[in-house]
Amino acid sequence: MEFNTIYHVFNHANAYDNLFDDDSSYDRFLTNCKIHILPVAEILAYCLMPNHFHLLIKTKSESEILKHIDAVNLKNTQRQRGFAHVRLKPEIRRDAGKYIIKSFSNCFNAYAKYFNIRNNRKGSLFLKNFNRKKVWEISYLKKLYFYIHINPIKHQFRRKLEDWRYSSFKHIINNSSDILSLQYLHLAFKDVEDFKSSLIDYQSGKYPDVDIDDIPTYFKSFNVRF
Repeated sequence: MEFNTIYHVFNHANAYDNLFDDDSSYDRFLTNCKIHILPVAEILAYCLMPNHFHLLIKTKSESEILKHIDAVNLKNTQRQRGFAHVRLKPEIRRDAGKYIIKSFSNCFNAYAKYFNIRNNRKGSLFLKNFNRKKVWEISYLKKLYFYIHINPIKHQFRRKLEDWRYSSFKHIINNSSDILSLQYLHLAFKDVEDFKSSLIDYQSGKYPDVDIDDIPTYFKSFNVRF
């Protein structure tokens, strides 16, 4: 993954499994994102569905990530002082590019471990490695803002965007989230009101159907097991 670049990150549950089974599991996933992803990337939008998720993110600069790595290494060294019997965590290599990938992997692996222990489950929770697609132009960014937030309607979980708790829609329009970066919304929309009205227009059929060519077919139609 490149620095200072917007990506669509997504993944799907293995086979017919679900990724989330109640409010606490959705919340745990977002907490993991806050811990592992925010140090290396900004989160622009998200939608968590029972068996898959979508994140719209922008990676940070190399200097920002190296600064974070240095801070973590210093903190680990300071913890060691006075506790010689405590095993020191390995120093993180100052490779910002690899650290981005590792941070995302740590986020998803930590969640999978939590979910498996909680549900007395074994084996892979996600399908292989997470998918990431670079956002190369503004029109594609706008499509993704649509595609991500209309998932609950597209898959017939809700009739109204605001009724699905596990997306960033309400947080964007209310500016009420501590994990979202809203400064990039203006690249695709005039303002928050334009974002809201555009999605509502889609809901009412005033906007053409939105699809993303590079999304695997198993993200577009599925049966969810409860």
